[in-house]
Amino acid sequence: TIPVRYGIRVATLGYAVPGLVLATGALVPLTLIDHWLATQFESINSLLITGSVAGLVFVYIARFMTVSFNSLHGGMGQIHPSLDAAARTLGASPVRLFGRVHLPILKSTIAYAGLLTFIDVIKELPATLIMRPFNFETLAPREYRLAADERLPEASTAALLILALSLIPTLLLTRRQ
Repeated sequence: TIPVRYGIRVATLGYAVPGLVLATGALVPLTLIDHWLATQFESINSLLITGSVAGLVFVYIARFMTVSFNSLHGGMGQIHPSLDAAARTLGASPVRLFGRVHLPILKSTIAYAGLLTFIDVIKELPATLIMRPFNFETLAPREYRLAADERLPEASTAALLILALSLIPTLLLTRRQ
């Protein structure tokens, strides 16, 4: 399955591409989709994707897909094929096999991947600066703006909050290991 293999490689390239480049590259196709939606549905705002959190979430997914994919790929590699064979012998459908066999085994791996992605999303600045909607601010751009204005006492609270929000999942991850 060569198309699947290349599709996975393309989908997991986001971590190698800087957030600035990824967000800038995503603006053109997302803007085209926005314009198409505006012409199809005249009552819709023309900035449905790029003017909302949807564009930011899209860039986050493209950027951090690699972190989650590699974690889940490693977890799936630990599931022995005999478990699948036994479940199929007993008549389990693929959906039931996933829900009753794979999901319980992968619960901690999914949590691990989610926490790693959460840590990366909290501290992502370039993509957030480009793709965030108006009047929407996350911690990283807030810290950047305050530090650029040399309001360091106010910037330090945002920086400490980023540190605390990253430290809690990190401690949870190291505790599990």
